[in-house]
Amino acid sequence: MEVRDVAFAYGKNRVLGGVCMLVEQGKVTTVMGPNGCGKSTLFALMTKNLQPDRGKVFLRGRNIAAMGLKDFARQVSIVHQNNTAADDMTVEQLVELGRAPYRKPMTDLGAEDAQLVDWALQVTGTDAYRDRELVRLSGGQRQRVWIAMALAQNTRILFLDEPTTYLDVRYQIEILDLVRRLNREFGMTIVMVLHDINQAIAYSDVVVGLKDGAVSFAGDPNDLVTHESMRDLYGVDLEVMETRGVKHVLLQGPDARNAALAGAPQGPAPGHDGQTPLQAAFAPSISNAPADALAEGNPGVAGAGALPETATTGKPADSAGPGEAAGPLRPVPAWAPDYARAEAQRDAG
Repeated sequence: MEVRDVAFAYGKNRVLGGVCMLVEQGKVTTVMGPNGCGKSTLFALMTKNLQPDRGKVFLRGRNIAAMGLKDFARQVSIVHQNNTAADDMTVEQLVELGRAPYRKPMTDLGAEDAQLVDWALQVTGTDAYRDRELVRLSGGQRQRVWIAMALAQNTRILFLDEPTTYLDVRYQIEILDLVRRLNREFGMTIVMVLHDINQAIAYSDVVVGLKDGAVSFAGDPNDLVTHESMRDLYGVDLEVMETRGVKHVLLQGPDARNAALAGAPQGPAPGHDGQTPLQAAFAPSISNAPADALAEGNPGVAGAGALPETATTGKPADSAGPGEAAGPLRPVPAWAPDYARAEAQRDAG
């Protein structure tokens, strides 16, 4: 997907001006930036919920403005920040709605539809409570169900608007691990909007910094996330560190900021192996390293060690959520999406 010179305004309020952005196939791209920078508007323009005042958005060379909604929905699936459904709707009923772009109104599910719904429930770990009403689910479980509905659409691109909002840290990690798994095991292209800088760094191949309606930077987060780039993007001093090859950002408290303004020395304190007191205090608790780094058994990471591998792909199995049994992903069935089947066959070969 390509965003080419896109501008948009709400009345006289210009929100985006000449944005250019490329979403690379098979990668996780995350848009980040301060409140009011235009992230949600850009997301809406890329998902055909708004039309640009100027410029175009292309999907595989086609202007999405000229695409019908059903055609677009067969290629791009979307999980919005705020999703609503009837409280008495069951998990399975909601996921079945993902097949709407392929069905005629008021018709029953076909065999292929039912198989894809089963696949989406299995992959997201929601199969165990498929008959449960949505109102009885936790926030993290509901988010998995919405992702399952998007997967049932059988698309190659998945958009997620702030998928970890309102979730506690456990469910945030579970959702982002699932997103990364969809990318690595099934080759899905992922586009996310995230507020958490460390989550964007840890789970993205590409980060796009948006400021004042324009792209400030775009590329590998470990190359682009620096003290200077974060200060320019957010207008505040953040301490950028690197632990076990992974960048992460720490918020400086008022004492540290005041000391920096006063020019006080900020060298390492004795007994901290060359780390500043701030680094020493936080480094042991860093837990946002990618799954592959944890799988290598890095010292100092709680619970580090070899992760279980799936029988089909030889890649880390998803962690079990509440009420879900841990175990390897089931072999990719013949009716799974083409890209999922091709990915498994490629890895097995």
